[in-house]
Amino acid sequence: IVKPITKYAKIITNPSEIKYELQKAVKIATSGRKGPVLLDIPMDIQRAEIDITDLPEYTDNDTGHNQNFNFDIEILNKAKKPLVLVGNGINLSNAKDELTKFLDKTQIPVTESLLGVDTVNSNYQYNLGLIGTYGNRHGNFALYSCDVLLILGSRFDIRQTGNNLEFLKNKKIIHIDIDEKEVSCNKINKIGINADVLDFLKYINKQNLDLDIKTWQEN
Repeated sequence: IVKPITKYAKIITNPSEIKYELQKAVKIATSGRKGPVLLDIPMDIQRAEIDITDLPEYTDNDTGHNQNFNFDIEILNKAKKPLVLVGNGINLSNAKDELTKFLDKTQIPVTESLLGVDTVNSNYQYNLGLIGTYGNRHGNFALYSCDVLLILGSRFDIRQTGNNLEFLKNKKIIHIDIDEKEVSCNKINKIGINADVLDFLKYINKQNLDLDIKTWQEN
């Protein structure tokens, strides 16, 4: 019943599996796109006597995220009206510091999703605030007018874009998300990068960024 709505579900039938399964469940729940797991531990297993010094442990074989991003930095350098959209992925990846570094370095205007409103410092000069159905006018106008849109850890769903996607056709859109299904979930023409947004920001902060967007900033 619960498998379709969890990242991992398991019934414990052997008391000696408990340490392994608990460690595995925690790892799955907190890795990638974080989400729910379920361990069903029957009463007889809960009451079983075990030797805690002799229990199998879960071994994590994850070698980490690929740092070699196939991304042309000149897309940003050549942009005249770039815009950053940040979402809750910034919070979940603990990427606020790297985001602040990126914005301070580039001075690109930024907007937020509903769950990303606390990811950008309120005193950042080019913080345009919330976009979408419940967003503000200048944030939505920037989304409509930009020529390059960099999406960091946000779904970019219909509540942000509206139903008519014609205004997105002539934009270059780069979408970074740890969930591969979110990167490819809609029919928008974009560059999708399946990665942890923290890793991507660390990567891009090391690149040679040289933007000429003074007119865009003034508008």
